[in-house]
Amino acid sequence: MTDKNDKNRVIKTILNEKIIAIVGLILLASISLPLAKNMSKRYRINQEIKALEQEINDSGKKNEALQKMISYLESDQFAEEQARLKLGLKKQDEQVAVIGGVKSGSQDPISQVMGENRLAGPAAVKIDSNLVKWWTYFFKH
Repeated sequence: MTDKNDKNRVIKTILNEKIIAIVGLILLASISLPLAKNMSKRYRINQEIKALEQEINDSGKKNEALQKMISYLESDQFAEEQARLKLGLKKQDEQVAVIGGVKSGSQDPISQVMGENRLAGPAAVKIDSNLVKWWTYFFKH
C-alpha cells in the first residue's frame, strides 16, 4: 500500500495548482523574452531602413538638381551668357547699350550657386598667411 500511497502523493504534488502555475510562468517567460528581443530588434531595423530610404530620396533630389545644373552648364545659352559677361561679345547685328557699371555686390547666377565671388576681384578678398592667422587667434582675442 505504501507504493500506492507514494504514487498518489506524487500525482497530487505534480497536479498541485501552485506548481502548475509556477511551471506555466517559467514557460511563458522563456517564450516571451526572446520574442521581446526579436520585436525590439525588428523595430530598430525598420527605423534604420526608413532613415536609409530618406537618405536615398534626398540623394536622388540632389542628383536631379546637379543633373539640371550640368545640362545648363553644357547648354549654348550658358556659353552665350558667359561670352557676353566675361568677354564682352555680342551677337551679329546686335546693338549694345551700356546703362551702368556692374554693381560691386552683384554676381552671375553660377557663382551664386557655387558660392564664389567672381566679380569682387583680388582686392576684395584678403588672404592672410597661416602665421598671421595663428597670431591673431592667440593674441588679438
